[in-house]
Amino acid sequence: MEIRDFTEDDYPAIVNIHNSLNIVWPERPYTPESWAQIEQNRHPKCKHHRWVAVQDGDVVGFGSYGQNIFELSPAAVQHHGRSQSSLPATRDWRRAL
Repeated sequence: MEIRDFTEDDYPAIVNIHNSLNIVWPERPYTPESWAQIEQNRHPKCKHHRWVAVQDGDVVGFGSYGQNIFELSPAAVQHHGRSQSSLPATRDWRRAL
């Protein structure tokens, strides 16, 4: 088995794996296009990386790391066209939550 970085060509395989698990909204399965759109809309300050597991030339699994927009301080996201006004603008914003 090989673990390698995800490429856009892997969308169909990982969507198929994800949808086969029926763990989140099985009545509204993802498509490769919808998953790609979600990733394109990710905030540029949020870190993200995905890997796939390949066996005999087939993608058999995947894993990812993703940072949520709410894990960033308000100052980190204020100039990127997305309002985070619901977060307190304090020096120690996590304590204020």
